Amino acid sequence: MYEITLEKPQDLAAIDHLLEISFGEERFRKTAYAIRQNSTPIPELCLVARDDSGLLATIQYWKLIIGADAEAILLGPIAVRPEDKGKGIGI
Repeated sequence: MYEITLEKPQDLAAIDHLLEISFGEERFRKTAYAIRQNSTPIPELCLVARDDSGLLATIQYWKLIIGADAEAILLGPIAVRPEDKGKGIGI
């Protein structure tokens, strides 16, 4: 069984590793990474799933400003540990 909790600062290294094994180095070339460059994640919307073996999945939301003052939220990245994909984590 797994538990979904808010992301914690000590999760960042495991999240980065999960994103690396899920998407590889090419992820840094995606438009979403460029958009997030000058924004900050919304802590109360950034979640992780974990079990006794460690981090299984992550989802993050980012606050964006579009134009001069239009606010928006960007979803992603979303990642599930490759060996756990298709098991219903997060449903």
